[in-house]
Amino acid sequence: MPTAGSEKMFSRVLFVLCTLYWLNFTWAQFPKVCTENNESVRIKECCPNNCGGPGRGECVRLPNGTHDEYRANDAEKQRLQTLDDRHNWPHVFFERGCRCHGNFDSYDCTECKFGYMGNDCQTKRPKLVRKNIKMLTPKEREDYFNVLNKAKKMNESEFSIVINTVRPQNEIPIFTNVSAYNRFAWMHYYAARDALVNCTDSASGFCNINDFAHEGSGFPTWHRAYLLIWERALQKIAKNDSLTIPYWDWRDQQNCDVCNDVYFGENEPITGHLDKRLSIF
Repeated sequence: MPTAGSEKMFSRVLFVLCTLYWLNFTWAQFPKVCTENNESVRIKECCPNNCGGPGRGECVRLPNGTHDEYRANDAEKQRLQTLDDRHNWPHVFFERGCRCHGNFDSYDCTECKFGYMGNDCQTKRPKLVRKNIKMLTPKEREDYFNVLNKAKKMNESEFSIVINTVRPQNEIPIFTNVSAYNRFAWMHYYAARDALVNCTDSASGFCNINDFAHEGSGFPTWHRAYLLIWERALQKIAKNDSLTIPYWDWRDQQNCDVCNDVYFGENEPITGHLDKRLSIF
């Protein structure tokens, strides 16, 4: 007999596997070409550009990536989905989407999977090396920060975010436009917020569990995918396929050695918050 703990662990593993398997559809969340089309939203279908055309992809019914491990009855399921739409992901938004063939990728199968390039997506990309941020040259550091700053100021051209994530089950989702940078901030929030589940150790029968993105088995896999998507977005903004995101080696650090004017700005001595006067961010 599985325990509640093992069921929760299994659900997290399944959530990660389903999300990664359908990465070509979920990697960007909500394409504007679909969210700005009332008919697409109404019939819950997002298959733009005929999924790239013959040989690239096809429009199929998406699997429901949520595992019904909590054995909730119909009333409980409706309540769960009202409070947390991730319990019915992605069907709460779209039930049909593109399944890309071969090395084709993206929500409409017009791009290549990570690691491939070319019109037929058969050519392997040269390997890129991410640098320690402390090892960047002044020019590399300036170029990277400029791209980040541009992402914060420019409108996201391809994708929307949903703003009414807590809503009655049959209410139409409301999508809105954000900056390219804030789309990724929202994606991180959406995956990381605590999940509402059916549990037996609560008087109400419902409780919050740790977020899937950080406090479970999904931490390394989810963030690897997230960083790849973020890196590709920055490459598009910079129009530079060789751009990489640097890393910060925080091992054995007693203090934040990138919290200074050279990198991300100083902290205010009283509040401890970022001193925005000294940072482009």
